Amino acid sequence: MEQVELRFDQASRAAQTHTNLSAIRQSATGLWIAGDETATFEHLAWTGDHFGAQRTFELADHVDLPAGPVDEADIEGLARADGHLWLAGSHSLKRKKVKSKDPAKAADRLATVVREENRFILVRLPLLDERTPGCSY
Repeated sequence: MEQVELRFDQASRAAQTHTNLSAIRQSATGLWIAGDETATFEHLAWTGDHFGAQRTFELADHVDLPAGPVDEADIEGLARADGHLWLAGSHSLKRKKVKSKDPAKAADRLATVVREENRFILVRLPLLDERTPGCSY
């Protein structure tokens, strides 16, 4: 087994994109990557010894998001087929995290579920090339 380094830019490190990865898809030129906490996806190019030269793409630049461009999309799946990049949201409801050791308070927090509309997306983007989503409309 071989390890390879993923080098994220400063903005992604500040947003902790690199610690919230939930989907990766290899392409001929690098990796497509998406995470839990944003409405973005990334492309890291193969440089010969690591993946870097990061490009960040805002989902809202390509599609209308139900909850707007700021709310997270929680992308959980990526695929590439027939010149398109597919991105799938988690399609799940969200629960609050348990903060208390008191079982009653914990149960109350777990009983609260929220539907975040940007999580319920399936996006198909045409690729201009292996590194750049484009639009054909």
